[in-house]
Amino acid sequence: MRLTALDECGVPLYDSALGSIITTGFISVSWEHETEEGTEYTSENAWGDFCIQEKDAPRVKWLNLGMDFCEIDPETMVMVAGSLANFDTDGMVGTFFDENRNVNAFAAEVWTRATGQPCNASGEPYWGYFAAAYVRNGMIAGGGTVENGTMNMEMSGNGFGAAPDPSDNAVSAWGTGPYADSPTVNPWPVGAFRYIGITDVQPPVSSNGARAIVVATGATEVTGAEGTLTPTNAGPPLTIAGLSTVIASPLTEWAVGSYITLGDGSLAHWGGSAWVAGAS
Repeated sequence: MRLTALDECGVPLYDSALGSIITTGFISVSWEHETEEGTEYTSENAWGDFCIQEKDAPRVKWLNLGMDFCEIDPETMVMVAGSLANFDTDGMVGTFFDENRNVNAFAAEVWTRATGQPCNASGEPYWGYFAAAYVRNGMIAGGGTVENGTMNMEMSGNGFGAAPDPSDNAVSAWGTGPYADSPTVNPWPVGAFRYIGITDVQPPVSSNGARAIVVATGATEVTGAEGTLTPTNAGPPLTIAGLSTVIASPLTEWAVGSYITLGDGSLAHWGGSAWVAGAS
């Protein structure tokens, strides 16, 4: 399963360190259409026979999405249920829940092996691919029981039609997705809330927790202020340990007051030979 954080308008959160979660730690995912029955129109003549008997087609109001996890990172509860992250020096260790309304949105994609399908020209298997591009109202559906046994976590949400891109209402904010693989091939239509299909795009590798959709590879100093990340739309690493692959510019020690902000809200700067916690 791949979960992608969205803003309230359905746009992927490129600038978030919690933008993407790829996990094999789920048991099942359920998809159910919430429908409204069509209106009936009937009229009888004097003899009691129908002279009018019509019924509108039922309409789908939204998608009920259920997810049952056997292993779940705290980041998943933050992205899906809108809980409050709790960090220590090594990263996220838990999450707090309060009474506030969950304004988070997310997209969910699931791969499952397609049986009876030949491999593609590259010798790779085909997969069943299921997706919902705009899910809101995420919450924990089951309380979970602590006992001498397994403990699963049930989460749910409501899938709505893909939102239009704020800069171009003719296309959806999801498009073919924020990743380079594009399992749907063609862009996601505005208003479409669910996808079912076959793809030869292979399942992505588990991310072991959350990461940015586009992870920064470089950080440029802005003297005495917050620096910029590259490439465009890149998100910061979650913790200072993730900066090991980020190249600083310049490579000399940054000036007093210079810094970048990490995904856990802490600051870091380039000390001349290594990344150092806090502003310079």
